[in-house]
Amino acid sequence: MIIGAARSGTSFLRDLLAQAPGLSAVPYDVNYIWRYGRSHSGDDALLPDNLTSEQKLFIQSKLSKLAKTGKEGRLLEKTVSNTLRIGFVDKVFPDAKFIYLERDGRNATASSMRQWQAKPNWAHWRRKLSSLPIGSLSYTYWAAKNLALGRGRARIWGPRYPGIEGDLGNLSQVEVCAKQWLICCQMARAGLSNLAPERVFHISFEALMQSSAPLENLLKWAQLDAGEPVLRAYAERVHKPEKYFDQLSAQDRTKIDQQLSHFLVDHGYT
Repeated sequence: MIIGAARSGTSFLRDLLAQAPGLSAVPYDVNYIWRYGRSHSGDDALLPDNLTSEQKLFIQSKLSKLAKTGKEGRLLEKTVSNTLRIGFVDKVFPDAKFIYLERDGRNATASSMRQWQAKPNWAHWRRKLSSLPIGSLSYTYWAAKNLALGRGRARIWGPRYPGIEGDLGNLSQVEVCAKQWLICCQMARAGLSNLAPERVFHISFEALMQSSAPLENLLKWAQLDAGEPVLRAYAERVHKPEKYFDQLSAQDRTKIDQQLSHFLVDHGYT
């Protein structure tokens, strides 16, 4: 399982690892599958104690089908809302290994803001809706309402952390985006700390963009011997990431700094 806040490079890492023989990836985020039977919940922080046997079997089966996992294949998945429910994910896949990818919250937040403000990608939505289970029709209603309330744009984009609805009425969009990243990282770190250390691999987005060394270490940890196609894909696709934070107004940069400064300092960001 790849775990990471929105706009942290999880799609990039998934697409790289999907080149490894024996790994089968779910090609897009499927929050509606993880929320099967819980679509009425107001946020994405699902609790493991609420997981039923039916939900567990459904999630396992549907993800394997979307990833086209063979009998000997290994599933690769990266829904960003899973940052808010590590214990739930662990209960669904108790033998899973977790790759935690973290990006500097200033640039991740600034990148998320662009997604909140963007018009919907209807081709992407049609692709997702084609795999929507009947039991998740209420999720479709929520998604349609979310776009309607946002007047053609997402009123909420990305993980719904506990309390996000209230924050939308009290905070600016930049503050909500920053808080979204912060809570995703805090809850992901807290949840992963409860797992056996050998099941978790931490990787920095910034380090990954600078060198293939973190990826090579990840391949060894995951026991993916045939890493050549992955490293070849890395060489072809790696790029210098945009520093979206620097493109924001001074006022927005200040608001992000106010939200994130303590976390960033505590975890070694400069």
